[in-house]
Formats: sequence, structure tokens, C-alpha cells
Amino acid sequence: MADSTQHLLQRAFAHHQAGRHSEAEPLYREILSRNPGDPNALHLLGVLAQEAGRNEEAVDLIKRAIQAFPFGPAFHNNLANALKALGRLEEARIAYLEALRLQPDYTEAQSSLGLVLHALKRWDEAVAVFSAALRQRPNHPTVLNNLGVSLNLMGRLEEAAAAFRQSLAAHPDQPETHNNLGNVLYELGDVEGAMAHSRQALELRPGYTGAHSTLLLRLNYEPDLGSQELFEAHKEWSRVHETPHLARTRDFHVDLAPGRPLRVGYVSPDFRRHSVAAFFEPLLAAHDRTRVEVHCYSQVAHPDDITRRLCSLSDHWLKVVGLSDDALAEVIQQDRIDVLVDLAGHTANNRLPLFARRPAPVQVTWLGYPNTTGMQAFSARFTDEVADPQGAEALHSEPLFRLPRGFLCYGPPSGAPPVAPLPAHRQGHFTFGSFNSLLKVNPGVITAWAEILKRTPGSKLVLKGMLQRDGANRQRFERAFAEIGIDPDRLELAPAVPEFRDHLATYNQVDLALDPFPYNGTTTTCEALWMGVPTLTLRGDRHAGRVGASILTRVGLESFIAEDLDSYIQSAVAWTGRLGELAGIRAGLRERMAASDLCDARGFAAQVENAFEALWKQWENVRDQRSAPPSA
Repeated sequence: MADSTQHLLQRAFAHHQAGRHSEAEPLYREILSRNPGDPNALHLLGVLAQEAGRNEEAVDLIKRAIQAFPFGPAFHNNLANALKALGRLEEARIAYLEALRLQPDYTEAQSSLGLVLHALKRWDEAVAVFSAALRQRPNHPTVLNNLGVSLNLMGRLEEAAAAFRQSLAAHPDQPETHNNLGNVLYELGDVEGAMAHSRQALELRPGYTGAHSTLLLRLNYEPDLGSQELFEAHKEWSRVHETPHLARTRDFHVDLAPGRPLRVGYVSPDFRRHSVAAFFEPLLAAHDRTRVEVHCYSQVAHPDDITRRLCSLSDHWLKVVGLSDDALAEVIQQDRIDVLVDLAGHTANNRLPLFARRPAPVQVTWLGYPNTTGMQAFSARFTDEVADPQGAEALHSEPLFRLPRGFLCYGPPSGAPPVAPLPAHRQGHFTFGSFNSLLKVNPGVITAWAEILKRTPGSKLVLKGMLQRDGANRQRFERAFAEIGIDPDRLELAPAVPEFRDHLATYNQVDLALDPFPYNGTTTTCEALWMGVPTLTLRGDRHAGRVGASILTRVGLESFIAEDLDSYIQSAVAWTGRLGELAGIRAGLRERMAASDLCDARGFAAQVENAFEALWKQWENVRDQRSAPPSA
């Protein structure tokens, strides 16, 4: 006798709760074959689809459930969850509000509504929603965690840390909250505490790829960590997260049509107002469409004007937010991508687990991360001979492909203010500056910059960036310089400004930019050069510490590259006495940069396309050798 619908639903739900999706899904579908409008089966099948990363399907199913039964708060909450995963934030906000209208004390919906408001940058409203939820459910760990996330982005770092700690006091086994607290502690300068919480997150969830990548990213900032140790740490990521996929084989159904353009796919969470876009857009715009057909896979939850511009320059565009790695791998295979390019490395919201699945014959990592990924899945890592000289192969899991004219192409910002005359002539004192993240300004950098200030009486140092928004950070840096004899009056800790033009205009107060070490600037260096401000860099022992040298080499400013710390300090001091020469460099630097390899988009695109074709030919040769019959 056939099971009743109620019995089928109970069985399906039991499998679902136990994580046995492959057993639950056919039962839900059997119920719907009997009654296509069954609201519970539609809703739960939608939840299952959302959990599997099939968010579009989830939205459709749960909307049908709501049509059949509009009075279920969970229905509206879960619809909102799927919409949020797709980046459809305003629709998600409305769905959460409907869930709360039906059940005002629905804490999960309140907390999620706060996250949507947070994503919409309505941070004050988000904090108010979280606070209201906590009045109903004091010490609720998820709400406290979400409150901490909003406070962090508002720059209220001490309050964010307190919220995360309160959440962990209630429930100490939350890997996400440990990771979030680690992020805030790192920004507050508590490196030891940050690392401890990151490692705790990984102990609680060994497969937590995002936390593991965050830990690796932080290690690039550590001046006392040797290059070999750093490499071993990256290989550990591969052992944990890539090894399970190595045995998987894929049959690539390549297009054998002669003379066709290669299908190149770019994957990034940073197709938006982000430093990566400043280097990717020139390549995208200059690509020769007779040589490449461009597919962009966008992991951008909240598109902006830059997203829309990049989309207009792409031949094919797909938003992949909420799409699982397995599902996206299938899409890429169906698109018959020849060369798949990672633009993020171990930075936030990366899709490295996708590349572990090897959905394309040739896979390249480039641009977004200043180190090896540690993975075996890549055919190449694009770099150049300055950033990674001969011998650097020993510290990379990927083969290094050195682009002959440099691994970066900078797109100068439109609407930049004109370059002002050398500020020392009008201000009466020399001004050094660094607009890099203060995470790069470690004690060794502070000591070097303090020594420069001591040797140049009357000079000042301008530090500008996101971390200066927090009072505790400002006090920490003022105290660090004061402890080695630099009066706070000689420091200007300038916060980030909302308008990009105003950010660039701040360079008109700076005579010479100072590059931090061992993690150099990239976008900040290019912006400084465009505003006429040379950057003094210290050539390091790894890619992150040699990017400055690579950029300066491309624009013919090798005299601003120091080979050791003493030379770095002496050079900075010497430039304070060479104002006429510095003023001349400043006046012609924008034109020099515009004419250099660094800003030659067509030349850069041609060398990248040459590289793609060489890697493709290499893959074809290996394929042909494997498929050749054995010799007699």
C-alpha cells in the first residue's frame, strides 16, 4: 500500500534533517507528483535546493509554497534567505519584514534582516535591528555575531570585538565567530590573539576554507616568517582542501575548430570598486576578440557601477553568488572554457575550491594575491622577472609564467585632480606619506619611518587608510611612534574619505611616498605615481615585497628601489635635500607613467594572450601524447 502524503513528508524531512539530501529530494518530489501545490513539500524542497546552492530554484519553489499558503513565517524567512544568497537584497528585506509581521519575535528573521540592512550599507538600521533582537533574546550568539560584523564595518572595532566575545561566551564552539573576532583583533593590532582565534575556527571546522585562506593572507604580513615556512603553510591548505579532489578525473570536450579564439573565463569576487578592477579592466577592454572570447564569473553579491562597466566589456557574464563549487564547475564545463583564471588567490570570498575541481583544461592564477596558492590545480601563475626572479619556483606550487613587460597593467583613474607643485615648497616642510593599509605597518616599518623622521627635522608623515577610522587604532600608532621619540604633532592619521577624487587629492600634500615591507603596496603605489608622487620601496625576498620594485622598474624609477634597510632610510633622508630634482620628477611623472609598459593596455593584453596560447598549446601537446597509441 502506498505511503500516505503525511508519512512521505515525515520520511523526507527525517532524511533532510540528517543531511541525506539525495534520499529526501525524491520523496519531496513524489509528494509533488501527487499534489503539485503541496505547500510543505514545495517549501522544504526549496530549502533543500537553497542548502545545495541552487538558489534560483529555491526562490521559485518557495514562492509557489507561499502562493499556496501565505501565512507561514518560515516560508517568508527562507525565501528571503535564498534571495539574499542571490544578492537580491531589497527583495530579501521585504520578505524578512513579512516574516516578522507574521511572527514579531522571529529572532532568526530579525538577525537576517539586520544582515541585509548591513549589506545595503544601512548600518545604523542594522545595529538597531540587532539590538531589538537582543532585547527579546539576550546573549543570542548568532545575533551577537551579526551585530559584531556590522560594528566592524562601521569602524567601531572595540565594540565589535566585545560583541563577538559575548557571543562566544554564550556558545564557544562557533567557528564563524572565532574567525570574525580574529579579523577584528588583527585590525586592532593583537596579532597573537587574532591567530589564536583563527586557528580555533579551523579546529572547530577543519574544512573551513574561508578561515584557512584568511589565516594565510595574514601570514603574508608577518615580517618574521620565513619564505619556506610561508610556502609550507600554503601547501597545508592544499593538503586539506584540494587533496580530496585530486583523484577526480574530467573529460574535457574541447572545441577542435582551427583558428578559433580561446574561451577564457575569469573568476573573481572583486568585479566591483576594488583594487583588482583597476588592473583587470584595462586587460578586459583591450583583449583582442579574434584571439579570446571572454567569460566573467562574478562572485559579487552587491554590484556597483564598476560591476556594470566590466559586464558591458565582457562577452559573457554570469553572477555565481550562491552557486556551489560543484554546480559552477559544471557550468564552466558546459561553457567549454579553455583557460580559467583565478583573480583572488586567498583573499576574501575566493573560489579556490572551484579550481580544486579542475573544471577547465588550463587554469591560471594572477593578480589578486601576492603569493602561491599552494595548490596543484594551476597550470601557471602569472608574474614577472622582478617580482619573482629565477629561483622563486622553489617557493611556488604553480609553474611561474613570467610576462616580459610586467605582470601588472594599471588603468589610470578618470577624473583625477591635476598634479600639484611639490608641497614642500609651499608648506615649508617635507612630507612623507603612506596610504597603505595599516596592517602592513609592522613594528619594523614603524622603526624605519621613525628613524627617517628623526634624521629630517621638521618633516611630517601622513598615514591614511580605513583602519584610522577607529580611535583605538589611532592611539596605538601614535603611542608606537611616541615610544621611539616621534611627537604626535609630526604624524597625521587621516581617515579614508568617501569620494575617490578627494582621496587622490590628498597626495597633493605628500612629497615622497614610503612603501611598507615585507608587504608592499600595489594600487597605492600606482595611485601615488599618477599623482606625481614617487614611492620609495625596499626590495624584499618574496613577491609581496618585490611588487614595488616591479612597478617602479616599469616606469623607469629604479633609483627609488632600495636594496637594504640602511639604503632605504638613507635614500628617504637624501630626497629631502633634493627638492628641485624631486619637483622635476613630479611634474613629468604622470606623462612618463602613461607612456610606460605599466599603462600600455594593448601591449599587456597581447602578452597575456600570447601566454594563454602557449599554455593551451602545452596542454594540447600533453593531451596528444597521452592519446597517442603505443609504439610497436
